[in-house]
Amino acid sequence: MFTLEEEIRKQYQLLIEYGEIESELYNFIKNTPNIANLPSLVKNKSAYITDDPKAKNILKLLFSDQAGMGYINEELKEENLVNLLLKHEVKVSNFHKFQQVNLKVLQEKGIIKEDVETEILKIKNLNRFKIFQKIWSYGVVCSPHEDIKLQRELKKMESEKLIRFSEKLFAEQESDFLNFVINNKLFDNSWAIRNKYEHGAPIYENKNQYEM
Repeated sequence: MFTLEEEIRKQYQLLIEYGEIESELYNFIKNTPNIANLPSLVKNKSAYITDDPKAKNILKLLFSDQAGMGYINEELKEENLVNLLLKHEVKVSNFHKFQQVNLKVLQEKGIIKEDVETEILKIKNLNRFKIFQKIWSYGVVCSPHEDIKLQRELKKMESEKLIRFSEKLFAEQESDFLNFVINNKLFDNSWAIRNKYEHGAPIYENKNQYEM
């Protein structure tokens, strides 16, 4: 099975590069293409947060329980800022001065806003919020699977250098997982089942090891 999987990767690489799988070209391929480097024909397939500290700071301020944004006092406290805004009616004036500075950052980036009449803080751009939430939870957004509104918002965020697109077949999280299972290229504690079984199965004394 592992030999066949490597053959498929080589054929796929030829198909993407030349539009067909030519047997003579296939025979010239010495090294199996890296899982993480396999390209995709889908444009803007995966979206990630950029390395810009401002972009990463937005994620932290919204969702991290270490950002200090979820606690105002014993009556007004939640795990993070998002939960605080969703479960309570809070104003900028309720927050401490250092928190107000961070709130201004989120307001300038169009993520939260003050209600005109009540001054209660609300989520301003729901699409942008959803994108940040997905990236915080999963590390990536698969753009083609999202609706057209989120896709448009992703393009806007790219222009603001908040997210970057990748056109690889697998998301970084997917290729990391596959490498963890198949080989020990990235992780010292990987299962590396291809390395173990491709040249003959190891013998275990404990049958539970086979089941795992």
